[in-house]
Amino acid sequence: PAELPLIGGEWLGPPPPPGLESLRASKAAEIIGGAEAVLAPLAAEYGASERLTWDQQSVEARALQADPAADAPLLRAMATARGMDVLELVTRVLRNEAAWKIVSGTIIGQRQALWDRLELATSPADVMAIAVTYTRPEA
Repeated sequence: PAELPLIGGEWLGPPPPPGLESLRASKAAEIIGGAEAVLAPLAAEYGASERLTWDQQSVEARALQADPAADAPLLRAMATARGMDVLELVTRVLRNEAAWKIVSGTIIGQRQALWDRLELATSPADVMAIAVTYTRPEA
């Protein structure tokens, strides 16, 4: 139509309003990015290689808690390198694990609740009404 701001066949007017799927994709990225923005700095205190040992640390800590003579090469090596009693390290590992579970569980639960709302959104207004905020639990 002649009233549209076209030059050389190109639309130069304001962009059309985004469609529902485009808004969903944008909101999904915001939801995921928001959760990562909260959790990543907490995990960044530990290197990627150390984070890869978290599951093994947990297994060994539980084994040592049940039997101080249990096989626990990772925790024993860590404790020796730190000049620390291995059972003190067990206490710290389990305390850190519990704290991480609370923080990460809270943030992941909030992310999942936002995702649930996004999946139920049936209009652009529904999607735009989703405020992406995360609240860390207080320790």
